[in-house]
Amino acid sequence: MHIIQAIEQMQAMLRDVSPLLWEYKQNLKKQGFTEQQSYDLVRDYQKIMFTQNNK
Repeated sequence: MHIIQAIEQMQAMLRDVSPLLWEYKQNLKKQGFTEQQSYDLVRDYQKIMFTQNNK
């Protein structure tokens, strides 16, 4: 796959998934997680999403 195509696919995925991740982060904060904990959990979830398909 050409690098430009890969970058475009990554951008499209982030555009589609970012509202869901934002809602997930907000829900974590409502459940009592701190801002940093919520951020870390969302970050780790993103890492899983992006690396799971590459194995």
